[in-house]
Formats: sequence, C-alpha cells, structure tokens
Amino acid sequence: MVIVIKRKGGKEKFNPNKLRRAVERAVREGYQKKHKLVVSKAVAAGRNAVKGKTQVKSSLIRKRVLAVLSRIDPFIASTWRKHQKHR
Repeated sequence: MVIVIKRKGGKEKFNPNKLRRAVERAVREGYQKKHKLVVSKAVAAGRNAVKGKTQVKSSLIRKRVLAVLSRIDPFIASTWRKHQKHR
C-alpha cells in the first residue's frame, strides 16, 4: 500500500481512480479529442511515481502527471494546474 502525503500534511492511500477523475475533469474542461490517450498516459505516470514506494508526496505525483500532460497537450496541463490552485 502506498500512502500519499497531501499538501497540508494529511495522508491517504494512493488511489489511481481519484487521479483518473481529476485528469478526466481537466481533459473535459480542455475539450480534448484524445481523451483516453491523455488519461491513460497521465494515470500511468502517476502509477510510475508510486511504484516501489510505501509513501509518496502528492506533489511528486502531480509533477510527474503534469510533465506528461505538458508533453501531450499544454492546454490540458494548464487547465489541471488551474483546477489544483482552486482546491
């Protein structure tokens, strides 16, 4: 089990479905045709970030996912960054 350390210090179990929902929201807001590709690559980046770890900071997952999103579509990455700022 991988524990994610949140920005404010809280801890929770890594949930790829939660990550998938967040990326899907960003993709919908960004009106992206390649929705499935974007989501699958972003979730794969999140899974790779936690692979082999027992704890990981959410900022590391976010950094890895944003790197992938930035390569695929900078607009979607920008949309997700905006979404994260309002949380």
